Amino acid sequence: MDRPFLLEDHASWTWGDALELSLGAAAKLLELGIRPGDRVILHLSNSIYYAAWFFGTLLAGGTAVPLHPALRQGEISDVREGSGALFLVDQVFETARAMEEDLLVLWAGKEDPGPRWEDVRNLSRTRSVPETEKPGLAMILYTSGTTGAPKGAALSHRALYENTTAILSYLGLRPEDRVLAALPWCFAYGNSVLLTHARVGGTLVTDRNIQFPPVVRRVLEEKAVTGIPAVPPFFATLLSRGRLDAKKLPHLRYITVAGGALPVPQLEKLREVLPGVEPWVMYGQTEACARLSYMPPAELDSHPGSSGRPIAGIELKVMRPDGTFAGPGEAGEVVARGTSLMDGYYGDEETTARTIVDGWLHTGDLGKLSADGFVTIIDRIKAILKVDGFRVSPLEVERVISKIDWVEEAMVHSAVSPEGREILAAKVVPKPGAEPSEQAVRLFCSRELAAYKVPRHVEFVETLPRTAGGKLLRAKKA
Repeated sequence: MDRPFLLEDHASWTWGDALELSLGAAAKLLELGIRPGDRVILHLSNSIYYAAWFFGTLLAGGTAVPLHPALRQGEISDVREGSGALFLVDQVFETARAMEEDLLVLWAGKEDPGPRWEDVRNLSRTRSVPETEKPGLAMILYTSGTTGAPKGAALSHRALYENTTAILSYLGLRPEDRVLAALPWCFAYGNSVLLTHARVGGTLVTDRNIQFPPVVRRVLEEKAVTGIPAVPPFFATLLSRGRLDAKKLPHLRYITVAGGALPVPQLEKLREVLPGVEPWVMYGQTEACARLSYMPPAELDSHPGSSGRPIAGIELKVMRPDGTFAGPGEAGEVVARGTSLMDGYYGDEETTARTIVDGWLHTGDLGKLSADGFVTIIDRIKAILKVDGFRVSPLEVERVISKIDWVEEAMVHSAVSPEGREILAAKVVPKPGAEPSEQAVRLFCSRELAAYKVPRHVEFVETLPRTAGGKLLRAKKA
């Protein structure tokens, strides 16, 4: 129990600490009257506080409702109303105090204007956690809302267990692994990182300034990190800033990437600068507890651009608009069924009925399956743009723009010309020191794409608009 559970920039916590604090949090919730299935909002950043209250909620028989710490009072109130939560654990006292009339609030801070953290911790020494009738529902995990208002995916204990088991079966994580915990645990990808490493007894490594590339490099080196799970923009930034060097990262053995498409040129660059490090390309969504498919590193060259084969316990198909299944190589909506999918959207039977049809989860993703069962994602169905009567996948155009050597990343969207016509436009982030040229972007695209797919307008920006989970927020008009 003395092995490290969480290494933060200012503190370290052992597995014994994590167990004691989780039991204390569970005991506090039981003392306050939590019943099996009661929802507990966790408005917390990645920290020992999050881990303790998350696992403590589950130990007490409750249902965790994690929210990103950037959300404000009105957004928390919306989730409270939709989830019927009775408890709120918050790290910002001002938010907690403002919410006290609506919820039973616990403040997970270090200094005490509210319930004392030490009081919660001490409960684990004075009171055992009684057996409760564990409800089927473990979490309500909210989607990041790229195509509408966020929805709460109801995830059962069984689904989380099955998904975690499947991920461990291909990643082969070990107790000695140390993972960079930069992804928010309140989102599906970050939650899977927390659960997989908790399952094997690994170590999570984080830092309050982890968004800065120099800090990432320092943390990777000093903490001997063995795995980096991240979304494509994270890797794009590290590559463009020269922050990845295999010689200075001798402990690094794997990376995982999900949460969006990783352009093939970026993947090839990662393989070049990190020889011997296994790159795992994955595909999933909140409704799938995180993961639907994975690409074994050995298959990358034979299936370029693919997101791999289904994880254990999941079946993937491609469906035509008429509800029949498409053949190999034919595009359609990716649908999934299996044991590690959500039960539905909490409190929203209508949306659930549209999303889960005859046992198949409709992902909303346009894709195709190869004859040997590998899935390739083309784009979000709702993201497909109609320009001059043609349907255009923004992701396809973005992949082409990303091949330009001085481009860090790009986002394609629809815009309106001065004449009132709908046109294709692009926002492009140049690499540091580059001399960007709109004409160069358009010329490069014209060599690889049909004329109607070439952006008519290119804007150079410092950053792209994203959700808190890192997904692109495409402007419909600009």
